[in-house]
Amino acid sequence: MQQPSFSEQLKQQAIPIMTNINHHPFVTGIRDGYVPKTALLKYVQQDEQYLKGFIATYQSLVDNLNDAQETQLMKNTETEIGHEHSPHEMFCEIARVDYEQQSNKPVGKITKGYLNHMQSSADSGSLLNTLAALTPCPWTYSVLVKQMIIEGKTGKNNPFTEWIEFYGKTNSEDIDMSKHFFNRIDQLASKATTDELCQAEAYFLDSCQWELEFWEQAYPQK
Repeated sequence: MQQPSFSEQLKQQAIPIMTNINHHPFVTGIRDGYVPKTALLKYVQQDEQYLKGFIATYQSLVDNLNDAQETQLMKNTETEIGHEHSPHEMFCEIARVDYEQQSNKPVGKITKGYLNHMQSSADSGSLLNTLAALTPCPWTYSVLVKQMIIEGKTGKNNPFTEWIEFYGKTNSEDIDMSKHFFNRIDQLASKATTDELCQAEAYFLDSCQWELEFWEQAYPQK
Protein backbone atom coordinates (compact mmCIF):
# COMPACT_ATOMS: atom_id res chain seq x y z
CA MET A 1 0.00 0.00 0.00
CA GLN A 2 1.39 3.37 -1.06
CA GLN A 3 2.22 5.73 1.76
CA PRO A 4 0.34 9.06 1.60
CA SER A 5 2.35 12.09 0.53
CA PHE A 6 3.69 14.43 3.17
CA SER A 7 1.08 17.05 2.26
CA GLU A 8 -1.71 14.51 2.67
CA GLN A 9 -0.31 13.58 6.06
CA LEU A 10 -0.37 17.27 7.03
CA LYS A 11 -4.01 17.57 5.99
CA GLN A 12 -4.92 14.48 8.00
CA GLN A 13 -3.15 15.84 11.07
CA ALA A 14 -5.06 19.11 10.71
CA ILE A 15 -8.56 17.55 10.55
CA PRO A 16 -9.47 18.30 14.20
CA ILE A 17 -8.50 21.97 13.84
CA MET A 18 -10.21 22.22 10.45
CA THR A 19 -13.39 20.80 11.98
CA ASN A 20 -13.32 23.46 14.69
CA ILE A 21 -12.84 26.20 12.08
CA ASN A 22 -15.74 24.86 10.02
CA HIS A 23 -18.03 24.96 13.05
CA HIS A 24 -16.91 28.35 14.34
CA PRO A 25 -19.88 30.79 14.57
CA PHE A 26 -18.20 33.31 12.26
CA VAL A 27 -17.86 30.66 9.56
CA THR A 28 -21.34 29.23 10.10
CA GLY A 29 -22.60 32.82 9.99
CA ILE A 30 -21.11 33.29 6.54
CA ARG A 31 -22.70 30.02 5.52
CA ASP A 32 -26.12 31.00 6.89
CA GLY A 33 -26.09 34.66 5.89
CA TYR A 34 -25.56 36.62 9.11
CA VAL A 35 -22.45 37.79 10.98
CA PRO A 36 -22.59 40.66 13.51
CA LYS A 37 -21.24 43.98 12.26
CA THR A 38 -18.66 44.14 15.06
CA ALA A 39 -17.23 40.77 14.02
CA LEU A 40 -17.02 41.78 10.37
CA LEU A 41 -15.17 44.99 11.23
CA LYS A 42 -12.74 43.28 13.61
CA TYR A 43 -12.00 40.67 10.97
CA VAL A 44 -11.34 43.25 8.25
CA GLN A 45 -9.21 45.45 10.48
CA GLN A 46 -7.02 42.56 11.58
CA ASP A 47 -6.87 40.80 8.23
CA GLU A 48 -5.61 44.01 6.63
CA GLN A 49 -2.67 43.86 9.05
CA TYR A 50 -2.22 40.12 8.58
CA LEU A 51 -2.18 40.45 4.81
CA LYS A 52 0.73 42.90 4.96
CA GLY A 53 2.74 40.40 6.97
CA PHE A 54 1.77 37.46 4.76
CA ILE A 55 2.93 39.33 1.67
CA ALA A 56 6.20 40.31 3.36
CA THR A 57 6.93 36.70 4.34
CA TYR A 58 5.93 35.49 0.89
CA GLN A 59 8.19 38.07 -0.74
CA SER A 60 11.14 36.87 1.33
CA LEU A 61 10.37 33.35 0.12
CA VAL A 62 10.33 34.46 -3.54
CA ASP A 63 13.55 36.43 -3.11
CA ASN A 64 15.35 33.29 -1.93
CA LEU A 65 14.34 31.13 -4.90
CA ASN A 66 17.03 30.17 -7.41
CA ASP A 67 14.90 28.67 -10.18
CA ALA A 68 13.67 31.33 -12.64
CA GLN A 69 10.53 29.42 -13.66
CA GLU A 70 9.53 28.78 -10.06
CA THR A 71 10.21 32.41 -9.18
CA GLN A 72 7.84 33.56 -11.92
CA LEU A 73 5.16 31.11 -10.77
CA MET A 74 5.44 32.41 -7.22
CA LYS A 75 5.29 36.03 -8.42
CA ASN A 76 2.08 35.23 -10.31
CA THR A 77 0.68 33.81 -7.08
CA GLU A 78 1.78 36.97 -5.27
CA THR A 79 -0.40 38.97 -7.66
CA GLU A 80 -3.39 36.85 -6.64
CA ILE A 81 -2.61 37.52 -2.98
CA GLY A 82 -2.82 41.23 -3.70
CA HIS A 83 -6.48 40.81 -4.65
CA GLU A 84 -7.32 39.78 -1.07
CA HIS A 85 -8.51 43.31 -0.31
CA SER A 86 -11.64 42.65 -2.38
CA PRO A 87 -13.32 40.34 0.18
CA HIS A 88 -12.55 42.95 2.85
CA GLU A 89 -14.49 45.48 0.81
CA MET A 90 -17.35 42.98 0.56
CA PHE A 91 -17.51 42.61 4.34
CA CYS A 92 -17.49 46.39 4.75
CA GLU A 93 -20.29 46.77 2.23
CA ILE A 94 -22.38 44.25 4.18
CA ALA A 95 -21.57 46.09 7.43
CA ARG A 96 -22.27 49.45 5.71
CA VAL A 97 -19.01 51.05 6.72
CA ASP A 98 -16.18 52.74 4.82
CA TYR A 99 -13.49 50.22 3.94
CA GLU A 100 -10.80 52.90 3.71
CA GLN A 101 -11.17 53.64 7.41
CA GLN A 102 -10.41 50.05 8.45
CA SER A 103 -6.85 49.60 7.18
CA ASN A 104 -4.73 51.26 9.86
CA LYS A 105 -6.12 49.88 13.09
CA PRO A 106 -3.82 48.55 15.87
CA VAL A 107 -2.51 45.03 15.42
CA GLY A 108 -4.33 42.62 17.74
CA LYS A 109 -2.63 40.08 19.99
CA ILE A 110 -3.62 37.08 17.87
CA THR A 111 -2.66 38.82 14.63
CA LYS A 112 0.73 39.73 16.06
CA GLY A 113 1.29 36.18 17.26
CA TYR A 114 0.42 34.77 13.84
CA LEU A 115 2.70 37.26 12.08
CA ASN A 116 5.57 36.42 14.43
CA HIS A 117 5.00 32.74 13.70
CA MET A 118 5.26 33.31 9.94
CA GLN A 119 8.35 35.47 10.37
CA SER A 120 9.90 32.71 12.45
CA SER A 121 9.42 30.30 9.56
CA ALA A 122 11.22 32.70 7.22
CA ASP A 123 14.00 33.31 9.74
CA SER A 124 14.58 29.55 9.96
CA GLY A 125 16.11 29.73 6.49
CA SER A 126 14.06 26.74 5.36
CA LEU A 127 11.85 27.04 2.29
CA LEU A 128 9.94 23.98 3.52
CA ASN A 129 9.20 25.64 6.87
CA THR A 130 8.09 28.88 5.23
CA LEU A 131 5.74 27.14 2.83
CA ALA A 132 4.38 25.00 5.66
CA ALA A 133 3.62 28.13 7.68
CA LEU A 134 2.02 30.01 4.76
CA THR A 135 -0.10 27.23 3.27
CA PRO A 136 -2.84 26.88 5.95
CA CYS A 137 -4.22 30.34 5.15
CA PRO A 138 -5.19 29.61 1.53
CA TRP A 139 -5.85 25.93 2.26
CA THR A 140 -8.37 26.42 5.07
CA TYR A 141 -10.30 28.99 3.03
CA SER A 142 -10.30 26.65 0.04
CA VAL A 143 -11.78 23.85 2.15
CA LEU A 144 -14.41 26.13 3.70
CA VAL A 145 -15.72 27.72 0.52
CA LYS A 146 -15.75 24.48 -1.46
CA GLN A 147 -17.97 22.98 1.23
CA MET A 148 -20.23 26.04 1.22
CA ILE A 149 -20.61 25.85 -2.55
CA ILE A 150 -21.39 22.13 -2.37
CA GLU A 151 -24.04 22.89 0.27
CA GLY A 152 -25.63 25.49 -2.01
CA LYS A 153 -24.89 28.46 0.24
CA THR A 154 -24.42 30.89 -2.64
CA GLY A 155 -28.06 31.77 -3.21
CA LYS A 156 -29.30 35.29 -3.88
CA ASN A 157 -30.57 35.60 -0.30
CA ASN A 158 -27.14 35.12 1.24
CA PRO A 159 -25.31 38.49 1.46
CA PHE A 160 -22.01 36.59 1.63
CA THR A 161 -22.47 34.88 -1.74
CA GLU A 162 -20.01 37.21 -3.48
CA TRP A 163 -17.42 36.56 -0.76
CA ILE A 164 -17.87 32.79 -1.06
CA GLU A 165 -17.66 32.94 -4.85
CA PHE A 166 -14.52 35.11 -4.68
CA TYR A 167 -12.65 32.45 -2.74
CA GLY A 168 -14.26 29.72 -4.81
CA LYS A 169 -12.85 31.34 -7.93
CA THR A 170 -9.37 31.98 -6.51
CA ASN A 171 -9.26 28.38 -5.31
CA SER A 172 -10.38 26.85 -8.59
CA GLU A 173 -8.34 23.97 -9.95
CA ASP A 174 -6.13 26.05 -12.24
CA ILE A 175 -5.09 28.77 -9.78
CA ASP A 176 -5.48 27.06 -6.39
CA MET A 177 -2.67 28.63 -4.36
CA SER A 178 -2.68 25.91 -1.73
CA LYS A 179 -2.41 23.23 -4.42
CA HIS A 180 0.76 24.86 -5.78
CA PHE A 181 2.13 25.19 -2.25
CA PHE A 182 1.39 21.57 -1.35
CA ASN A 183 3.03 20.32 -4.55
CA ARG A 184 6.18 22.26 -3.71
CA ILE A 185 6.06 21.05 -0.10
CA ASP A 186 6.02 17.44 -1.32
CA GLN A 187 8.99 18.10 -3.59
CA LEU A 188 10.98 19.56 -0.71
CA ALA A 189 9.81 16.88 1.72
CA SER A 190 11.19 14.13 -0.52
CA LYS A 191 14.70 15.42 0.23
CA ALA A 192 14.17 16.39 3.86
CA THR A 193 15.36 14.62 6.99
CA THR A 194 12.97 13.28 9.62
CA ASP A 195 13.77 16.22 11.90
CA GLU A 196 13.12 18.69 9.09
CA LEU A 197 9.77 17.06 8.35
CA CYS A 198 8.78 17.23 12.01
CA GLN A 199 9.67 20.91 12.12
CA ALA A 200 7.67 21.65 8.97
CA GLU A 201 4.70 19.73 10.35
CA ALA A 202 4.82 21.84 13.51
CA TYR A 203 4.83 25.06 11.48
CA PHE A 204 1.87 23.84 9.45
CA LEU A 205 -0.25 22.73 12.39
CA ASP A 206 0.58 25.86 14.38
CA SER A 207 -0.58 27.99 11.44
CA CYS A 208 -3.82 26.02 11.28
CA GLN A 209 -4.34 26.76 14.97
CA TRP A 210 -3.59 30.44 14.38
CA GLU A 211 -6.23 30.43 11.63
CA LEU A 212 -8.80 29.16 14.13
CA GLU A 213 -7.74 31.75 16.70
CA PHE A 214 -7.96 34.48 14.07
CA TRP A 215 -11.66 33.71 13.54
CA GLU A 216 -12.08 33.61 17.31
CA GLN A 217 -10.38 36.98 17.68
CA ALA A 218 -13.00 38.58 15.44
CA TYR A 219 -15.97 36.70 16.88
CA PRO A 220 -15.23 35.33 20.37
CA GLN A 221 -17.61 32.62 21.50
CA LYS A 222 -19.58 33.33 24.65
